[in-house]
Amino acid sequence: MNMKHPYIKYAQALLIEENNLESIEDITHNHIKQELAKGLDTFSLKPIKDFVGKEKVKYSFVSEKNDAKHFVYLSPNIISTEMKASNIYKFLRKDIDEDLQKSCKVSQSAMPIVGEYCTFSNKGIVGRGKPTSTIYEECLAAITTVTTLKPCLQSGKENVCIIPDLEVENLIDFIKLFKRISLVNSESDLMEGVVVKTSKREKRKDIYIPKRPKIFRGNFPNAPRSPALCSVALLGTIGEMVKIVIPLCWQSELLNAWRILISIL
Repeated sequence: MNMKHPYIKYAQALLIEENNLESIEDITHNHIKQELAKGLDTFSLKPIKDFVGKEKVKYSFVSEKNDAKHFVYLSPNIISTEMKASNIYKFLRKDIDEDLQKSCKVSQSAMPIVGEYCTFSNKGIVGRGKPTSTIYEECLAAITTVTTLKPCLQSGKENVCIIPDLEVENLIDFIKLFKRISLVNSESDLMEGVVVKTSKREKRKDIYIPKRPKIFRGNFPNAPRSPALCSVALLGTIGEMVKIVIPLCWQSELLNAWRILISIL
């Protein structure tokens, strides 16, 4: 099955942009491995220093498996839940077969939008099972699932993101614009979390708990304070692109920037 889903096309656009490629045909096994490795490197967020007695603490990305009980939090760019993230973690850790066109069953961990009932017959019957595709497309789906180069945040106990339904050429422009926002936003306090102190009377000591850093509200400027505004916040990213990116664009890029942003709406 040759999928043309935006989730697949986003990864193709990302690989072209990140590796300065000319077209989809130039994507290689090595490009895919490198991008999946980046996802592993940003899999979790962990306090950088000791937080005992502190009011705030800085976080950094780590390639460790998430463990919220020990304050190693699943990064908001990993489109999964804390409970199910071990499946995509295993996927990122395994070797990728060099025969990318080999048939495989696409897992929900690699592509969260697939479900349990995804097999179809010529008689129009929907059956229980995973969709069949290729290793190439499963890896592309996994790249979109884990990359930091997409607007994302945590809503409730789930991570969510925006993947525009555009052609690959326009998705490349979208990613370029989002990268510019990320550079502008990197100087903020997104990676900083509040430390909460609680007292254990029976143990007669204070317990310090580092809360998730601000990046969980959104990896874009002016993220919402409440997860209840999740969908509004993701759409608000488009407005932030207009305000922040356009002053950074050369005049020749300005029209194209507007075209991409408006097409998403």
